[in-house]
Amino acid sequence: MMKIRKEIMELLPEVKHNRRELHQIPEIGLATIKTKEYLIEQLSGYGVDEIKTGYAENGFAVWVQGQSRDAVGFRSDMDALPIQEETTVAFKSHHEGNMHACGHDGHMANMLALCHYICKHKKQLKQSVLFIFQPGEEGDGGARRMIDQGLFRDYPIQQVFGTHLVGDLPKGKIGCKAGPFMARNGEITIKLYGQSAHGAQPHTGNDMSIAMSSLLLQLQTIVSRNMDPLHNTVITFGEIHCGQVSNVIADHAIMRGTMRSFTDAMYEKMKIRMQQICDGIAESFQCKAELYIEDCYHVVDNDETLNELLKQVCGDDYLEIEPRMISEDFSDYQREVPGLFYFTGIQDERYNKNIHDCQFDFDEAALLTSVEVNVRLLEAMHIL
Repeated sequence: MMKIRKEIMELLPEVKHNRRELHQIPEIGLATIKTKEYLIEQLSGYGVDEIKTGYAENGFAVWVQGQSRDAVGFRSDMDALPIQEETTVAFKSHHEGNMHACGHDGHMANMLALCHYICKHKKQLKQSVLFIFQPGEEGDGGARRMIDQGLFRDYPIQQVFGTHLVGDLPKGKIGCKAGPFMARNGEITIKLYGQSAHGAQPHTGNDMSIAMSSLLLQLQTIVSRNMDPLHNTVITFGEIHCGQVSNVIADHAIMRGTMRSFTDAMYEKMKIRMQQICDGIAESFQCKAELYIEDCYHVVDNDETLNELLKQVCGDDYLEIEPRMISEDFSDYQREVPGLFYFTGIQDERYNKNIHDCQFDFDEAALLTSVEVNVRLLEAMHIL
């Protein structure tokens, strides 16, 4: 397990308190009002130089001035999930139906601790540090909103770092990889329209349950027969609706799913094939087929130089892991400046639930690992 310096270990009570306070006020999407208020209240006591609000509704930037305006950035997401918490902890959610089940409460507590540490060492700070507190990671595109609203025009940076807690890596370990690390994703909606009829007279209607079944099977051939098997791609439909009554032919159907890829070329090819297959279904079943694809997050593409730096500062606690098909809007920051996104392990014998589970929890001591790592990165870059 990674050795944590004494001064960071002494931040544990503060980290634990902040994480538990934030855990009790989970907010969804961009509407992180109470979360923002709590964070700014804490940050105001650290001696930061600027706090600027107004990005992505409730996002904000925190600037700690060093000897130079050259700067490095660190990002934390702020939003929670619409999940009913089923833990028995004393600090469980006060917001019915909402839960910090993805560890963003830990990310924020981590960033508060890092900011506090840096403010204590501001005199040694050779460059400036930008802390990005971002709402709307869970589907609202908060990163792109913050960028489009002038975040990097207001605060230019040279590199950006981010991390995510994961329950399938041991506590004290860091997981990462250079290059494509997390997938590009899109959300798919397909609507089919036919003609209703009595179930005893199917020839008088146009049954969309049959069209939908055929469409679903054909769409699954895209990955297996149209995509290069050396390039990982996924098309999954998790929501299908068709018909309401047992003896009535369904006149419409709707399917919703997700698509993932590690390259833009494969992603665009999947979109083209989906449209071709939908058009073919419409013609063969003499129905109307509508395909909607919402392009969401780009590939998280880790900078090779920054990844080598992470390896150097972590030593044996660095684990090179396989890319994952999950997605993250940290990728939008990486489209602006070189960036590195890594995983912080939290798994131990007591805490073994992974993110998005209604019983997800973790030992706050695991958060100190990424505080230590980020301080080591600043030292290795001769910023601190």
